[in-house]
Parts: sequence; structure tokens; C-alpha cells
Amino acid sequence: MSGIDSTLLNEKCDKDTIYQVLERMSSKKQHSSNEILPIIKNVVPIYPSLPRELKMALRRLCGNNYIFISLVIEYAKELGKNRETSIFYGFLTDVLKYESDCLFNYLEHSSRRDLPFIKSILFGSRCYNALSSSISIVEYLKFMKMQWEFVFKETKQYDKTHLEMFVSCLQLNIPYGVDIFIEGLATTSEFSWNALIMMLSKGTSVQQRRFFMYHLVPFLEKVTNPDNSSTIFTLLSQLPFDIPTSIDCFKWGNPYFKIVYLHGMSEAKRAQLFRELLPCFELMDLYTDDSLAEILVMILDAMSKDSRDELSHDAISLNFVTKRLHSEDHLVRERTMFVAKKLTNDQLQYESDFTIDLPRIELIKLSKLEFPIKEGLQNLPKGNSTKNELVQQFNTITLQDSDDESDEEDSRDILFLKDLLLEFEKVIKNDGSELRLLKETVKLVRQKKNFPTEVSFYSKELLKKIATISNKFDEKSFEEWKANALVSILVVCPDKIVDLYAILFNNELSLQQRMVILTSAALSARELRGFDDEFVVKPKYDFPTNRLPWDESATEQQPENNKIQDITEITGSKVTWRSKRLETDSKITQQQNNFRKYATLFFYPLAHAWLNGINLGAFDKVFKRHYISMLKIILTCASPHYELEEMQILMQEILSDAVKQQVQTS
Repeated sequence: MSGIDSTLLNEKCDKDTIYQVLERMSSKKQHSSNEILPIIKNVVPIYPSLPRELKMALRRLCGNNYIFISLVIEYAKELGKNRETSIFYGFLTDVLKYESDCLFNYLEHSSRRDLPFIKSILFGSRCYNALSSSISIVEYLKFMKMQWEFVFKETKQYDKTHLEMFVSCLQLNIPYGVDIFIEGLATTSEFSWNALIMMLSKGTSVQQRRFFMYHLVPFLEKVTNPDNSSTIFTLLSQLPFDIPTSIDCFKWGNPYFKIVYLHGMSEAKRAQLFRELLPCFELMDLYTDDSLAEILVMILDAMSKDSRDELSHDAISLNFVTKRLHSEDHLVRERTMFVAKKLTNDQLQYESDFTIDLPRIELIKLSKLEFPIKEGLQNLPKGNSTKNELVQQFNTITLQDSDDESDEEDSRDILFLKDLLLEFEKVIKNDGSELRLLKETVKLVRQKKNFPTEVSFYSKELLKKIATISNKFDEKSFEEWKANALVSILVVCPDKIVDLYAILFNNELSLQQRMVILTSAALSARELRGFDDEFVVKPKYDFPTNRLPWDESATEQQPENNKIQDITEITGSKVTWRSKRLETDSKITQQQNNFRKYATLFFYPLAHAWLNGINLGAFDKVFKRHYISMLKIILTCASPHYELEEMQILMQEILSDAVKQQVQTS
């Protein structure tokens, strides 16, 4: 044979021929699609039975050619649900697992125009989507961690492409990207930290800011405590860019990190941040006013006397005093004067015992850092299994469960939803038990799952009646059946979550009623996403075996695969997620992801409601703990989604706020 002729494999695919082709192709770093396709068609399908040395040679060839990975993904996709598909994906997994220099080779031996394509394969979710049925996002990120470890070790000259790739990798899942790449790699040793610093020095200002705000800040806020504050301060001082201002810094939950952050930025940046926060302070928002006053005092404490004096002569900087002193709230006025006195270096004459107490820590730049940087006292909450969160709320129930003798006395079947509504009205009017009707709702709505038009028509009234009833007779499993009834409606008509949230936010409800609504939203999200919870009753019926012709259009076609959208098709997005710490024990029993389309409807109203403020008086913390748990479950189900990054950022903000309110979130 002369030259590289992989087409020989189309005619003869024995051990010797495979060896000769792979050996000759290994002498060249990059290959065309035409050269690689015969190997994919003929050799990869028999990968499990190849001798060890041929397996290694095949993986090595793929590890040197990003086109190889792309073609394997596309070829396997064409096979559909063919059994060979698992062989192709198993081969890809082995490549990522054993060829730790893949990413380094791709970056070193590819032209600049190839880099977006490489990013879309490894970090734009194409590769992970292909493997998602067999490995979790955390396992995938750990493979990527091995790749970046090799890049850190072998790269001699960084450019902005490296940081772009690294940030894209982190954006696959922000919370777990922080755990795996920042905590688990970049801050484990002086060598890794210096490699990150060199990479950051070559990035654009946009890349640097994005990395700092979305990836480094969450980690540092988690680990900073009084004992390591000088270490964190030294880390910040080594960053090859000015620490950017964040108008949301007052929402961060760790006061020690806020102090370190403010001392780490320049005097000019502190003055800039002070001015940026004043319009928020002037709003006198009940839920953020104390946090804003605290951060403003922190800023002023970090500034020199001369800088405060200069800032106090800025007309804009003192406008807030006039506006806020008109408030009828005593605390608002006290905070105003406390900040004003601090701003004027105590030149403002105002006698009061009011004070804003802040932690006192000494910050010095260390000559040598101690690695690894580990989690400190101010831990951010860790999530538990989403299924376990729900197990605590429910007893397992079945359609046969009943302690209600009236079930036998009134056994007539309800065949139509309009009749079900009438029955609810009768029972509510007569002050009777609704338990039988809740069970009927589950059976009837589940039976009509292929008739969403009918369910949708009656859903608003059904949701209102079910959500607002209470367990007047202290009946066993009442709340479980109530939640199941709500879930049955939402699974058939997910868009009706909007109506359920309207009930939650606009009606006078008891604590238990509110908690059941939240639980129902979370359970619905899980079922739509494909999880099978034993405490959700899902009866199956043979009728109807065929849909009526005029009803077919009512059922929207759902995506066939649980796949993250390619990052090349969406702007600035990323997805997550499951960490080992957040994995569910449930198995995905359906292949379709019917939740993606409705993820934003389920998540954003709850998230924004939290940020707008919730107060349930004596039951506030109990409700908020449940609220956080259910919101975390919904976010879990949202992966993959093109807006997942925005949802995760919002969730991080909510968790920080919850910590500040001393609401338990784990």
C-alpha cells in the first residue's frame, strides 16, 4: 500500500488491514472526512472486540482529529435507535476517558477557523447530548477536567481562544462547573492557579468579566471566611485585570467576601460602585434596604478619608439623603444618616445610637499562598436528591387506597370533566369530603391524556377548585391525592401552570394549600422531564386506542431527544446538570423530554416572586424552605435548556438571599 488508503477497509476489515491503516494514518495529525468515514463505518462498530493495541490506536486517532468525534456523533445519530449506537457512544466515552490530551491536540493542531466548530462539539453540548443517555453531566465535566489538566500542563503560550474555550466549558453547567473546574482544578495548586492567571491575561475584557462574575465569585463567596480572607484577598490581587464592579454585590450572602471584594478593587472602582448603588438605595425597597446600606458602608470603610471627602462633595452622592429623609420608616431615616455621616467623615452632625455592625477582618497580601483553597465556614447550601425532597412530602398511594366509605356508597362513574366540575360544586356547597373527587380527577384526566383540548377547556376551573380546598375531615392521604390531581392536569396541559401560579399568588390560601401547589409544580416538572416517582399515580387505560381525527392537532409534537441545543445555535447559553450530590435515584422511564418547552413557565414566576418578596408571618421560614426545595427541583428538570444559564444565575441569587434571611436551603 502506498499512502493512506482507508477505503481498503470497505473491502477487507481484518486485524492486519486495520492495523496497517491506523498506523499509516497516525503519522499525520489531521485527516479529511473521506479518510475517516471508512474507519467509522467499518472499525468503530467492532471496537469492543478489537485487541487492546488496536483499541488504543483507534482512540489515539480520534484524540488527534476533532473531525473524527464529529463524524462519530453524526453517524451514530443516523443509526437512530440501532443497537450499534451504544457502541459508538461507548467508543466516544473511552476516547474522553483515556485520551486526556484530546483538547490540547485539537487546540494545537487546528486553525483559528476550526475553533468554533471544536467549541460546539465539546462545550456546545453536541458531544454531551450524544452521551447523555449513558453518563451524567458531572461525569462529562470530569472528563473535561482531565482535558484541561493536560492543557494547563502542556500549553506554553496562551491566547484568547483558550479562555473562550474554558469559559464555554464552565457554562455547560455553572454550579458544577465551579465545583469541578475552579475548586477542583484551578485552585488546587500554585501551578494550576498560575496557569489560569496566564490564560486570563490573554482574554478579552468581556471574557474576563464573565469569568469573574459568573464563575470565580460564586466559588470565592462559598469559601471565604475570617481565617482565609487574606488568602482570598491575595488571590484577587493576582488577577491580571481590574476587579469589575457588580451592582448586585449587595445581594451576595457572605459578608467576609464582600469586604475582600471591595478592598480588592481600585479606589476609582469603589467610588464608581458607590454611585451605581445610590439609585437602588433611593428606592427604599423594604426587602433590600438594609443590605444596600450595609454594602455602602462597606465601600466607604474600604475607601481612604480623602476619597470619601471628594465623594461627599459630589452633588449626586448626597442627593439620596434628601429623598430618603422623607420616608416615614424610622429605620430608613436612620440608615440614611448613618451612611451620610460615614460619607462625610463624621462631619455631619447627627446624634443617634443606631449603628450598622460589620465584621472586622485584617487583610494583608501574602507572599505565598497555601493551596488548595478549600470551602470555608460560609458554605452555600448543597442540594440533595430531588426525589428525597419529595419523598418527605408523600406517602406512597395507589388508586385502591381509601378509608372513605362513601367511595363504595357513591360508585357511579364520572365520564366527563364537566360532570366532575359539577360534582365538586355540589360537594363544596354541601361542605362534604372531596377525597373521592380527587381520585376521580386523577383517573379521568389521566384517561383523557390524549384529549388535551377537553382537559385544557376545564383546567382553569378544576385547578382553582382543587387548589383551594382543604382537608376538613383530616382524611388519610388527602394532600397526596390533591397533589396528584393537580399533577394530572399539569402533565396533560403544562401551560396551565400559569393559572396555578395565579392561584398561588393572588388567593388567600393556607400554608398547607400553598405548599401543595409548589409540590405539584415540582412533581409535574419531574414527570414531564421523564422521571418516574412512585408516589405519583399514573393509571394506564386501553381507551382510547386511537385518537379522533379532529383532536390530533391538539397534541403538540414534542422533541424526540433529551438534548441540549447546540451552542452555535443559541447565544450565550449553557446547560446543566446533575452532580453526584444532586443526582436523583429515579430512572428516566420515558425518552421524551416534554418539559423543555415549558421550563421557563414553571421556573421564572416562582423565581421572580421570591425576589419581589415573600412574607408569610409566623410560617415564613417553613414556607420558604419548601419554596426553595421545589424551585431547585424545577431547575433540575430544566436541564437541558437554552436559558438554563440565566435560570442558574437567578437561582444563585435566590440562594444567596435565602442564606441572608437564614432560610435553610439544604
